[in-house]
Amino acid sequence: MERPTIEYPIDVDWNATPTEQLPRLPGEAGPLPDAEAPTEVFERVEFPPVIEYPEPPRPERGRFAGMTKSELYTRARKLKIPGRSRMTKAQLKAAIILKENALEQR
Repeated sequence: MERPTIEYPIDVDWNATPTEQLPRLPGEAGPLPDAEAPTEVFERVEFPPVIEYPEPPRPERGRFAGMTKSELYTRARKLKIPGRSRMTKAQLKAAIILKENALEQR
């Protein structure tokens, strides 16, 4: 019985190592270029620095709008809120609200 012949779409060198006969994929390293072959030269492009602008301050709303931290501290002192000297403005507002709500429910 005679073997059928198979035709390959590319010319295969059966004596070559397996990696030599495979076609290169885009981005894959290939053989080193000839010393006389022209090479591409790229210019360095300088981009302007990225400037990040801070968020504009949000307008205050509610019953504490426009109050300074010292005014909030004075109000917290009158309500005898513990730890008020270490609190931020936002923490003072929250503590005053909680204390006043607790007093209203009595």
